[in-house]
Amino acid sequence: MNYKLNESGGTLQVTLQGSLNFACNEDFQELLRRVTQSACKKVVFELSGVGSMDSVGLGLLYIAQEDISNVGGKLCITSPSENVRRLLELTQSNLVFDIQF
Repeated sequence: MNYKLNESGGTLQVTLQGSLNFACNEDFQELLRRVTQSACKKVVFELSGVGSMDSVGLGLLYIAQEDISNVGGKLCITSPSENVRRLLELTQSNLVFDIQF
């Protein structure tokens, strides 16, 4: 997993690429540390570059939601790739996340 951060107008955009799974757990934890230290109250995870995500990857998004919420922020997911979109739909993640397909 690779990521890029871009702050603009009180929003932090996190562009993820690669796979979101157990192998990226440590990198994702570092990303969350950086995100929660940001002054931005809106965090957008842009997932068009994430080719695959498993249940651990989905769990990492739930952890991100909780961590960002705990510091007064709001998480939004945008542009999930087709594979990621199917997983989000199957797990009814739209009930927890603000997802913009």
